[in-house]
Amino acid sequence: MHGLTRMLPNRPPTSLDINAYKDTGAVEVSPGQINVGASFWQDGAVLKGFFEYSTDLFDVDTIRHLARWFDELLAALLAGAGAFEAVGPGWQAVIPEVDTSAAYERALIAIASLAAPPLPDGLLDVALAAANACLLAWERFGRHLANAKKLGVTDAALAEALSVTVLPAGNPVFVRACALWRDMVESGRLAASPELRHAFRQIGSAASPKGQGA
Repeated sequence: MHGLTRMLPNRPPTSLDINAYKDTGAVEVSPGQINVGASFWQDGAVLKGFFEYSTDLFDVDTIRHLARWFDELLAALLAGAGAFEAVGPGWQAVIPEVDTSAAYERALIAIASLAAPPLPDGLLDVALAAANACLLAWERFGRHLANAKKLGVTDAALAEALSVTVLPAGNPVFVRACALWRDMVESGRLAASPELRHAFRQIGSAASPKGQGA
């Protein structure tokens, strides 16, 4: 039996290759100590492998069941990659077949399709802007803020929605969200009513953002 290890760095490599796993050398293990195991290797674009098991403990149907669940786990991991924001900026070049933005938009469309009667234009984006602010997911916060404006949501409605973040996330998160909103307006990325521009001028440096932007 051989132990295989692979260390994935925080920064993405130029490629992912299962053959890059390092063989740590032979491990002395008697056959009686192995209840069930699996081996996998990459053959071109195909992941191949097999399960090895003790027939005293498992029957073939049980192992087939485990193998089927393993296949479904791999599929779920790949399909769910778009749910993780780090996949976009960090790993998109390595796994170009996973379009995180498209996966996110498909999920939103699926959520909206469940509503009966249909959701008013912009309501989902307003709710998700507030939710992502609470999660400190500022990139998605900015995206939903911009989408809501494109769909005709008023500044007053957006401000009311963002005020809801105070209770679960605290006043600093609300201030941070307003600061990012103000930056998007002042940089020309987002339109704003005269009333909102005036309010932002009144706030002044009190809501000056620190750290990453949207």
